[in-house]
Amino acid sequence: MRKGMVTSFIAVAFLVLSLSVAQADVPGQINYQGYLTDDVELPIDADMDMLFSIYDAEIGGTEVWSEGPTTVHVKAGVYNVILGWSSPLAPADLDGPRWLEVIVEGEYLAPRDRIVSVLFAIEAGNADTVDGVDAADLEESA
Repeated sequence: MRKGMVTSFIAVAFLVLSLSVAQADVPGQINYQGYLTDDVELPIDADMDMLFSIYDAEIGGTEVWSEGPTTVHVKAGVYNVILGWSSPLAPADLDGPRWLEVIVEGEYLAPRDRIVSVLFAIEAGNADTVDGVDAADLEESA
């Protein structure tokens, strides 16, 4: 059975994960949702073994993180996973352009999905700055 990813959705808070290590309450996990169909474009209803990897290039490149394989429940073609459940994501894993590769039952889904920030995550990147100056570079004043 050939699987095809008709649509997939990924929202990653790049800048939130890139905050200082002192921000221990920021989880090293992100949500990922996808849609799987069979070779005749019908939605899949099954438990599927999946492997997730993050690369520094759309094609080829270096794997910077991976997790799985794990069994994922797919209902009416839709699945939802929390990436980082067993191997937490570190800020360095998301430093620079990144692409998510998904392997379902041994079959690579192509193309890889580009990981991008969500709107409010971009604004959250300003949380550690004052007028564009990083908070760590500011001296404490009375």
